[in-house]
Amino acid sequence: MAWRMFPKEWTKISVLNDEPISVGVTLAMQARALGIWWVNACRVVYTIEEREPVRRYGFAYGTLPAHVEQGEELFTIEQWADRTVWYRIQAFSQPRFWPVKLAQPIARLLQRNFVRDSQSTMVKLMGV
Repeated sequence: MAWRMFPKEWTKISVLNDEPISVGVTLAMQARALGIWWVNACRVVYTIEEREPVRRYGFAYGTLPAHVEQGEELFTIEQWADRTVWYRIQAFSQPRFWPVKLAQPIARLLQRNFVRDSQSTMVKLMGV
């Protein structure tokens, strides 16, 4: 129910009044890339909270016009019957502006780095 999956080394989430994750919450996802901080606006479009057959919590946010990409990103954490825990990030997006289209290989590299660092952050949070 918190924004802790974002790697603090190069990302930051800003939410008015420190609102918890819930549908309709608008946030600024800030990311440092190529020595520059980029601000990307998003809105939580749905949440997931299931107990059976798998315990699952998650949320997805969609990008707003003040975002370099247009698309959606889903974050879930699951605990299966055998007590294993899975963390998943799933996204689809395309560049919103022509400079981002030109730099698409760099943008995809940054997205892969985000997944790697977010997974590492979640492992640390779980004390594994």
